Amino acid sequence: MIQHKPWWDKKWNKVCGITHVRIRPGKNKNGVPHVIHLPCSHAFYTNALLEWMSQHPESNHSTCPCCREKFTLQTLIDTI
Repeated sequence: MIQHKPWWDKKWNKVCGITHVRIRPGKNKNGVPHVIHLPCSHAFYTNALLEWMSQHPESNHSTCPCCREKFTLQTLIDTI
């Protein structure tokens, strides 16, 4: 008998650095992924990261909320 591990095991055993909620795979009804992975390997809920970036549009929020590594908006577009 083969036992299947739950989706949150291994690869998806991560927590969003903004909401502190375990992230889940998949896409919403519009086909947008629930999760964005930045080049620094941190993962965030798409809506949480976009909200974080839009809170201060006059400042440069193109850095990872966890480690402050810089990324470009093109990086986000490429991941979606």
